[in-house]
Amino acid sequence: MKLKMKKGYSLVWGEPKGHGYCGDGTTVPVDLVHNGQVIAHYVTCPCGRGCGNKDVVLCDALGSHDLEPAIEEARAE
Repeated sequence: MKLKMKKGYSLVWGEPKGHGYCGDGTTVPVDLVHNGQVIAHYVTCPCGRGCGNKDVVLCDALGSHDLEPAIEEARAE
């Protein structure tokens, strides 16, 4: 599921560090970018839902609003 962002904002996912599976300790760097400038950096799990006490950068299927605060503000309604 792709998170809809306000104009000028995007999430840029980096390369996974690990085997690439949720729950195996793999981490993925994610940058919040606004008009080409990185404004926040996060480390999450491969699914983006914050497994293992990592950053929540992707909303769940129910549309919860428990994202990192800067991402929540950049999220399109």
